[in-house]
Amino acid sequence: MPPIPGATPGRCAGMTALVDQEVRDRVQRDLDATVFIEAGAGTGKTTAIVSRIVELVATGRVRMEYLAAITFTESAAAELRNRIREALEVAASSDRLSEEADRCAVAAGEIDLASIQTLHAFAATLLRHFALDAGLPPGFVILDAIQESLEFEERFRRWLWRTRRPTQRKHVWVQWAECWSSECRWRRCRSSRLCLRTSMTCWKSRVGGSSPAR
Repeated sequence: MPPIPGATPGRCAGMTALVDQEVRDRVQRDLDATVFIEAGAGTGKTTAIVSRIVELVATGRVRMEYLAAITFTESAAAELRNRIREALEVAASSDRLSEEADRCAVAAGEIDLASIQTLHAFAATLLRHFALDAGLPPGFVILDAIQESLEFEERFRRWLWRTRRPTQRKHVWVQWAECWSSECRWRRCRSSRLCLRTSMTCWKSRVGGSSPAR
């Protein structure tokens, strides 16, 4: 099997083989098994994953529209996408079998069909495709942090002024202020909106009634 571009070599000049080279080779070769990679930072996990994806594509085991590679951050997803595309382009111009090189060339051009994204983005994609099955409106949107805070404040005010009597409002504010103070000391919040959200669970059980954040 030809080496995958970007893969960590087993030997370098003046150095012995890596102690885990057998495991690295298995990740690249054992394509019909499910593997779990656990290693520290900077040990080559991403390189091993990219190498495995290239082999899966080259051998015809997966097409880009069926590939899912999930990360925790958007920057990591963007980097992984670029590295996979670059590895596929190099593999397409290497001395592989012609059909394998052709598969890699096609896959490099179809990189945007793959689900290389964060866990949250992947979940949102699934919900958009199966919105009705999930009981959601087809055109639902996900609020960003600012929109979420504004929506929460609006619902809180609507709940407080429309469902609470004047005497209850005073009780709510007193209880919330106490929880807000304790939460701030613990969390050291920088935003009053964050304090408002984190204190909700603390005083909601005290004041009773439905949550304003439904």
